[in-house]
Amino acid sequence: MTDQQGSAIDERCQYCTFPLTQSKSVFQSIFVCHSCTPEDGQLLCLCQACADHCHADHDGLEYVGMGPCYCDCRQILVGCRIETESDREAKRLLNGRPCLSQKPSTNRPLTSVKDSRLFSLIEGKELADRLQLQTQTLVKHSKETFWVDPSLDPLELSELELLAYTILDGHCQRYSLKGYGAEWWVQVKNVSSQRASGEVRTLDNASEAVDLHYDKDETIAEKFGIGVFPLISTVTYLTDSGDAPPTVVFSKRYDQPEDETISEMLLSYPRQGNHLVFDGRLLHGAPANHSLRRPGVGDNRSYSNIRVTFLVNIWDMECKPVGVERLPHSIRQHLISDTAKEPFPLSSEKFTSQSGLFAESIHLNDELSIPEALRQRIELPFLGTTTTWESASDDGSTTFVVTFPPPIAAQSDLLLVSFGPGMEAYVENDSSGDEEEPSLVV
Repeated sequence: MTDQQGSAIDERCQYCTFPLTQSKSVFQSIFVCHSCTPEDGQLLCLCQACADHCHADHDGLEYVGMGPCYCDCRQILVGCRIETESDREAKRLLNGRPCLSQKPSTNRPLTSVKDSRLFSLIEGKELADRLQLQTQTLVKHSKETFWVDPSLDPLELSELELLAYTILDGHCQRYSLKGYGAEWWVQVKNVSSQRASGEVRTLDNASEAVDLHYDKDETIAEKFGIGVFPLISTVTYLTDSGDAPPTVVFSKRYDQPEDETISEMLLSYPRQGNHLVFDGRLLHGAPANHSLRRPGVGDNRSYSNIRVTFLVNIWDMECKPVGVERLPHSIRQHLISDTAKEPFPLSSEKFTSQSGLFAESIHLNDELSIPEALRQRIELPFLGTTTTWESASDDGSTTFVVTFPPPIAAQSDLLLVSFGPGMEAYVENDSSGDEEEPSLVV
């Protein structure tokens, strides 16, 4: 490998994955080293960190691809040079919790993009407006993610924490979950009008976007290059934002082959009080591309010039993301002082009493089903290279390509777009060598 490739690996993961996985095969980058394998011996898998730290100067080092494996570096004759520090760091991060190999397989209540649902969670403008004002107070003090679980006393929590607590409790009741907690955070984004001086805007405002990404344990992904994902991801919309980017969810998980096309895309348009629920392993975001946005639907709503969302991911308590802690008391006091202490008007019963909105389906079977003037491919940026755990041996950037016409005048707040053969979204590697952010093409 080149020095540049080795450096890229070092930036993404520093430690051998074996202490986390043991002998359980987990999806990750796979390397083999012919230099360290006898001629009649079996090739053993190496993780990215070991390829960099233990075998980078070996001529026989080869990148195989992404797939399920466990690292066998410590079984090779030369031994693992980072074994001790990797064991120590894994022990520190797990902090008494079981490693990945000891975790039983989870029965997921949501397993595909078709399982996604949209609920009307917050009815009444007063509460939603109050919550979105509190989010703006919160971001002045912290932009971190925070934790709630059943051990907390609801009487001591701010309203934002109570919203996260209610969402957690509601989904635990709905899906009969026990032993789960929730990570929560807020996003406040400016919204530019789609039209300026009577003309349709063609440029995207990056500050509006939430680029495509996977929700995951960020620390484990950074240090070990392994993806650990929430059971359920949710988005609650606290503002009506007519020109705001929709939440986009693709039928793509991290453990699917890179060259596998993507046949389905879910779009959830912001409506104050709505609550979107989807499989926590799926690729998603709120791209700024105006082709994905919906034109005015002709109602009498007063739209906000900001897009405020409240995000909650539900995790098995034994997989609690590293470094995510409860909201500090000092910040909680700022939030409580912003509102009168009244009984929180939401309850978890709302989750069990609603079946949720099913998506309105749109089928793009072939290009002939789209007017010629509307046929196009759009590129949607990834948050960064670590989003997809690409191998550092890849040259250039990655692009996510999707075929999609300009805004569809649909009445539903939830659309499921299905792409026919030849119309699917796909990942495209840019071999030009330009250092651009990876993106997805629709």
